[in-house]
Amino acid sequence: MHKNIVVTLMYNKAYLTESLLNGLAKYERDGIDKVIVVDNGTTEKDSLWQMRQWACCFPFDIQIETLEKNLGFTLGANYGLQVADEDPFENNLVFLISNDVEIKGKFVDQAEQVFNEGRLTLIGNRHINWNSGWNEFDGRVFDYLEGYFLAATSSGWRHLNYFDPNYAPFDMEDVDVSTRAKSL
Repeated sequence: MHKNIVVTLMYNKAYLTESLLNGLAKYERDGIDKVIVVDNGTTEKDSLWQMRQWACCFPFDIQIETLEKNLGFTLGANYGLQVADEDPFENNLVFLISNDVEIKGKFVDQAEQVFNEGRLTLIGNRHINWNSGWNEFDGRVFDYLEGYFLAATSSGWRHLNYFDPNYAPFDMEDVDVSTRAKSL
């Protein structure tokens, strides 16, 4: 047995996270078991108040993890992924979704099917195989999965060792984790 868990980061602008939660509730009401919102050092009082209202309003469990200061995407995401890994169910499917993503349809069943076939360690919404400006080093273009929507089993995230903290706060962690996933 496993759970389907979404991890998302929030720094202020709670309306973005609430929009993501609404999309998840609309399209994946029965597909998502838990959403872990990593409050990445939010300072807006309205956003803090809004977060406290979410638990009663959505059809899935919402767990808010509060960080004292903004750790940036890489370290904040690692924190949320590690919290998801603490769930007692074995081999959960863990989606890392940026809070500004607009959910426009169902995705859990397709992701479960891919992982049940055992073909991949990491999946994403968009595969970049051209020079996007983020993925060219010394004349070589690395193809990668854009980091705004990634999924792996909890053991897959653990096997990848999450995001490399050396990329904090400068980005490109999605290029790195995609490259490592391809080599497995």
